Amino acid sequence: MMKLSTTLTLFGICLCWALPAAHVVSSDSEHDDAASDAADSPRDPWCFRPIPDIEQLDPRADTGTATLDVSVIDHYIRRELQKVPLSPAPRAEPYRQVRRLSLMLTGLPPDPETVDAFVDDPTDEHYARLVDHYLNSPQYGERWARHWMDVVRFAETWGYEWNHLVRDAWRYRDYLIRAFNSDLPYDQLIREHIAGDLLDAPRVNEDLGINESLIGTAFYRFGETGHDDCVLYPEISLDVMDNQIDTLSKAFQALTVSCSRCHDHKLDDIPQRDYYGLLGILASSRQVIRTLDLPHRQDDRKAKLAASKREIRRMLSGLWMNHADTLSAERLNELLRNSAANGHQPAGSGDITHPLFVWQNMTNSAGESTWQDRWNETRNTMTAENDRRVAFNRKNYVLFGDFSDTAGDFSNWGFEGLAVEDHECFTPHGDFSVLPAGPQVISNLLPAGCFSHGLSQKLNAVVRSPLLPEDRKYVSYQAMGQRRSVCRTVIANCTLPYFHTNRFDSAKLAWATVDLTHIRKSRLVPLRSWLEWATALDDQGYPLLNMPQTEYQTMLDNPRSWFGVTKVFVHDVEQPPFEELHAQLKVFESPAAGPDDLAVRYREILKNAVARWSAGMSVESDVFWLNAFIDLELLSCDNDQSTELAELVSEYRKLEDRIETPRRIVGMSDQDSGFDVPLLDGGNAATPQKRVHRSYLTAVESRMSRHPAQRGSGRLRVAELVADPENPLTARVMANRIWHYLFGAGIVRSVDNFGNLGDAPSHPELLDYLARRLIDSGWSVKALIREIVLSDTFRQSSVTSGDGRQKDPENRLFHRYPSRRMEAEVIRDSMLCVSGRLDLTMFGPSIDPHRAEDIDSRKLYSGPLDGNGRRSLYLKVTRMGPPKLLELFNFPDPSMTRGRRDSTNVPSQALGLMNHPFVHQQAHVHAARLIDESGANITFESALDRLFLTLFSRRPTEVERNEYTQFFGQLATAHGDSSPEDALHNSAVWQDLIHTLYNLKEFTYVL
Repeated sequence: MMKLSTTLTLFGICLCWALPAAHVVSSDSEHDDAASDAADSPRDPWCFRPIPDIEQLDPRADTGTATLDVSVIDHYIRRELQKVPLSPAPRAEPYRQVRRLSLMLTGLPPDPETVDAFVDDPTDEHYARLVDHYLNSPQYGERWARHWMDVVRFAETWGYEWNHLVRDAWRYRDYLIRAFNSDLPYDQLIREHIAGDLLDAPRVNEDLGINESLIGTAFYRFGETGHDDCVLYPEISLDVMDNQIDTLSKAFQALTVSCSRCHDHKLDDIPQRDYYGLLGILASSRQVIRTLDLPHRQDDRKAKLAASKREIRRMLSGLWMNHADTLSAERLNELLRNSAANGHQPAGSGDITHPLFVWQNMTNSAGESTWQDRWNETRNTMTAENDRRVAFNRKNYVLFGDFSDTAGDFSNWGFEGLAVEDHECFTPHGDFSVLPAGPQVISNLLPAGCFSHGLSQKLNAVVRSPLLPEDRKYVSYQAMGQRRSVCRTVIANCTLPYFHTNRFDSAKLAWATVDLTHIRKSRLVPLRSWLEWATALDDQGYPLLNMPQTEYQTMLDNPRSWFGVTKVFVHDVEQPPFEELHAQLKVFESPAAGPDDLAVRYREILKNAVARWSAGMSVESDVFWLNAFIDLELLSCDNDQSTELAELVSEYRKLEDRIETPRRIVGMSDQDSGFDVPLLDGGNAATPQKRVHRSYLTAVESRMSRHPAQRGSGRLRVAELVADPENPLTARVMANRIWHYLFGAGIVRSVDNFGNLGDAPSHPELLDYLARRLIDSGWSVKALIREIVLSDTFRQSSVTSGDGRQKDPENRLFHRYPSRRMEAEVIRDSMLCVSGRLDLTMFGPSIDPHRAEDIDSRKLYSGPLDGNGRRSLYLKVTRMGPPKLLELFNFPDPSMTRGRRDSTNVPSQALGLMNHPFVHQQAHVHAARLIDESGANITFESALDRLFLTLFSRRPTEVERNEYTQFFGQLATAHGDSSPEDALHNSAVWQDLIHTLYNLKEFTYVL
């Protein structure tokens, strides 16, 4: 019987899909010849002409054709129709108007009550109230954010074999939702996208405590990104920036600028030098991870931690003074033996830097010479060696960054993160970090430098160097760090390569050297490079290759990571600087007549160091000696030395644990004055020509009266030029996009290309009118949408007439509303909505789409079949494995701007709706809900009415009622129900019926 049921259901579904549904007509043409009357030339195309003032565009000045009761939009449409001649379609049925409006503005079907209310009162006033209701719905922002995500090729992984995660990309999605819901002026959205990090007055969200403007620049970063060595393959960097130029120019200007990478544009007025002028701007902009939290957001917690640290220092210094008093000749010998037993380098091995080198050298040489001779010899040897090291260091190393100098000039360095606000990471000699767990209070003391973990390992930090000099062979830095912190040599803005990376795993300072000579071997000379020290989650290459999801999740759950850096040198010799012996030589500052005197000398040095540390007045040598005796286990760091210390540490750790995790996102940053790049002959990285001055598009700038000054990379200047109301492209492009999203076809059908290879506008004056209205409204997207959807052109029926089919077969004149299948997300979300499973929770991390299996190596993980009921907007957009159901219905590949999605009608889509487990699951949920809500008094007639109202926003016709009554009986028989009453309470029967209805084109189309 189950086999028969399946056969009947599939037969019904196949018929629903195969038979042409009434009113379902859709035809697209990428290159339509319908054009304006104006003659264009490659040097003077229509899109570059100034947008007229609104007075010039008001058709009511033409008293021969305009009437006051017709909107301006309708007038322009009707004027073109009269030329054919052709009449516009009448208004659609009220229920169609409501359904269309809800789907277009929110991406969800309307609730039955709203439909019934408008059907009962289909007045213009009621319709206007509905428009405002949907525009003010939170779901409006979700719907229109997804449109814009197509334009910026939004993705949450970078693709290629390893498919790295784009750090917290979902925050950009949430930013867009907030922006559209608040009706952020479009010109401000432009500025935030192109140069949100450079605005003099960034837009802040006080409720969330974040800088909203910073998020906009994430749009640059969603393109595919390779992870190989950019020195060997500079095309990796060039390809990323080419994609950024392509996205920027198409998204905001609908121009194919990237066509000029290899040669002057063949058809549009975009010379190759314009391309490399833009490339220089992007090359001068650093691709980084940004911290979104507003400054000083956690100042209260930081202040409490700092006060607690002072108390811990007071307690430890008292205990350490007692430990220092125990230092004697016997204790020194014991410490020396323990040091060797614990695997530490013994002083007698010739390690002149060892803190007890003098002690061992003096006490182990008895009988060979007098004490005084050995004293003088040891002092002279160490002094000479120190002089040699000092001379070598002064001769061969040029200081590039000295973080031990808190008064130094770091204006050309970049600092990012909650740990470096107001250079808080700059710590004096003797600072320390309280360990977040374990029996020890601290591991060691810190010299003067920049340390991210002074208060908490949960506070993030990034330090970025200036551009490294091109005339030096090496750069060396002294650093330390743990929990996946890193120093990366960033070459030509390559963000992902795992080459040229030093990951820290030690709480001890050590020197690291970077060979810069390999950069000069690149085929593209020069490649500018810089150093970046970062905590783990601020490293764009994290999570690492093949890192299991469980390990990555562990870091997310406990995001502690830290690093410290003290000095940076550039040099031409291979080795890093020598350690100098100034601290060790303090032993010789007063004479010692024998071992006991020498022990006293060590004790004095140590006690003086403890005393100065207690007063917060440590010097560099104090840190050396205090750390030496911590390592030698004379000074205990255990927190159980006293009850008071243990309580202080416990309280500190509770405070530190409440530090909130910083919020981050990929983005852009200007740090340098900017530099120009060479034009590449034929786009070939191996054939650089003369450098090209950083600039925007000549064809645009030449038509504008305002020319802002260039600063830094030049991105802010580009933002101002694009957002300027004089720019002839910007408003036209966005107005056309809005029209396209509401009608399924733009006035210019090639929505991403206004150039000579694109389509000409079908209604050029209407497009200019919409563009001018967008500008004059203060760049309000909502205001323009409202005006359009209030027009009769939007409200008209999708039914075409015989004349319409003959005279306007592709509906280029909009003689009817264009019926079409909805986007993949709307189909899925509609199923969730009508089944009752939809969870309207907004914002937050994306949910992994359902997959057959996890693939750790590609960061592809499987989520719940129904995505926890969340809208499709919240499913993670991953390269290398997009959601299968959405992919069936032309979900775009996020490799480039897709302002207009493909529209296909293929058998796999029908098969998907028949067989996909999600569709079956939602039909099952829907059936259970229908039975539960109907209760014991369920009738087939009322249930069918409810289904049609929910799915199609209308009640069934009498013919449909009779057909489905018969079909329900067949399903009941197939499921073995002997009576109609049993069938009405059988969810399997209802599931099959609902599954069939899901497959009707009326459910998946807007009509």
